[in-house]
Amino acid sequence: MTRQPWDNVPEREHSAGTRVDLSQMFPVGNMTMKITDSKSLGNLVREARRALGVTQDQLALTSGTNRRFIIELEQGKPTAQIGKVLQVLRTLGCSLDLTMPPTLKDKDRANGPRA
Repeated sequence: MTRQPWDNVPEREHSAGTRVDLSQMFPVGNMTMKITDSKSLGNLVREARRALGVTQDQLALTSGTNRRFIIELEQGKPTAQIGKVLQVLRTLGCSLDLTMPPTLKDKDRANGPRA
């Protein structure tokens, strides 16, 4: 039987309700992708999952979601719950960086820090 990367994870670490950061076990390096819509976010999730060598079921288990959510997220479902999306991204070791539009950056600088 072929061993999978998942086989190295002790059973107690990926039991129901426990979240495991797959990126710590299977680092894939740094890659930057521009996310413009839910479809491109889904593509990023799919590529990161495949690069880690885990199944949709395994990702769902470790991120505290279910397989249906992972399938819909990878397909680019526009109404996916943001909290669950962020949890899946954290599990995959992805970070989400947002860039403010230049006009908002300038406005914030002019107004000074907020209290």
